[in-house]
Amino acid sequence: MANRFRHHRFFFYDFWRKLIALCLALLVWKLVDMQLRSVVPVQQVRVKVKYDTRKYYLKEDNFLVDLQASTPSRMTQLDPELFQIEVTLPTTYEHSGIYYLKLRNRHVVKKPLRVNIKTFQPNNLAIPFDVLVPEELKVHINTQGKVKSGFEYSATCRPKTVRIIGPSQVIRNIPEVSTEPLQLSPDIAKSFSVPCAIIKPHIAVRVFPSQVTVDVLVENTLNTASQSFSSLSPAVMLPLKNNLRLAAPPEQLITIRLRGLSRSLGGIDGNQLRPFLDLSNATTPGKYQAEVRISNLPLGIEVEEISPAGIEVELIAMLDIPPPPDAGNKTETAPAQ
Repeated sequence: MANRFRHHRFFFYDFWRKLIALCLALLVWKLVDMQLRSVVPVQQVRVKVKYDTRKYYLKEDNFLVDLQASTPSRMTQLDPELFQIEVTLPTTYEHSGIYYLKLRNRHVVKKPLRVNIKTFQPNNLAIPFDVLVPEELKVHINTQGKVKSGFEYSATCRPKTVRIIGPSQVIRNIPEVSTEPLQLSPDIAKSFSVPCAIIKPHIAVRVFPSQVTVDVLVENTLNTASQSFSSLSPAVMLPLKNNLRLAAPPEQLITIRLRGLSRSLGGIDGNQLRPFLDLSNATTPGKYQAEVRISNLPLGIEVEEISPAGIEVELIAMLDIPPPPDAGNKTETAPAQ
């Protein structure tokens, strides 16, 4: 019984001695390992920058650094592909700028076993970045070549503007976007529509939609049409001398029918037409049958008909101008006796 008790006591006290001996052995092994370790340079290790691609643009998201790695003595050379370093760009920035970062061991996400990083060179990174912004821009239609001889063309697109998203410093220098070249040929004599892709103005810019529909209107330069403009009020050209004035403005409205190229007629605004009565040669008061004329017609547009062709107006001398309608009502009334 006593021997058994001594055996348990021996095991208890011997356990702590063994534990202390083991710790001392590990400490000695660690010291020896540190003495035997060597510092190996590792060059051109890639640093990957992680960022929100929906908000930021980085012209360069990979950087290269050199490392000083502490390795076991048998390791004399290390491949940079064995290391992986990652940093994250914060999402709190609202404007373009430079993100400064100090590299630390926590940024090393992959390395060989029993290899420790002692230093980074360079130790600090400067990461330039820009924010992505949207913009609405007009579409320029890029046409090349000519249509059939004797024909003219005009081109429009649907939609007329597109939405682009890109770095703010790039977007500010883009006044418009352009379509891919639309080739015309001398065989074309009819109008047509065709989809055209939008050329990306910069590699970092996205375009929505990526293509537009181009409508090409082809017209024969000899093909004419007529168009009427009604309810036009005529002006009156009076003589500069002789002190003649209108007795009353003309009340009749003018209707004008013009002839010319269909495209040219479509660009005429009726409010810009100026029918007038020329009485500049009148010398005496009286009634005149004045011819209706039209001025400021675009080149290639002719007057086909004016209705009425003439209007009767009366000219009077300045001294014969009748008083205003209310002037006769301003006579004084004698007070009742």
